[in-house]
Amino acid sequence: MKLRGDQLRPARASRTGSGTRLKILEAMALEKPVVSTTAGVNGLDLVPGEDFVLVHKAGEMAQAIEELINDPVRCERLGAAARRRVERQYNWDEIARRQTELYRELLKADLILR
Repeated sequence: MKLRGDQLRPARASRTGSGTRLKILEAMALEKPVVSTTAGVNGLDLVPGEDFVLVHKAGEMAQAIEELINDPVRCERLGAAARRRVERQYNWDEIARRQTELYRELLKADLILR
């Protein structure tokens, strides 16, 4: 199966690497393979080569995208792994659990400091 242009969902690139990583998580949830720099996935618990393709320069990004276009099996594998990661670690229940844990730790630290 060859990828068509309408199957690609590019996210707007950011040179600064600031802000939330919602575009990355959204692409992953849609089972789209992600190609990114470390700045693009900073703060996300992802495994390069398993959840996304890690690149360091613009030329590498173009090459990685071209390789994915020409390898639909790899695209499907990366997309499926990305979706599983989002379902496992970035679902609302897991986010609420981690937030609750953080709040408890902060409250505990506040009580110790008093």
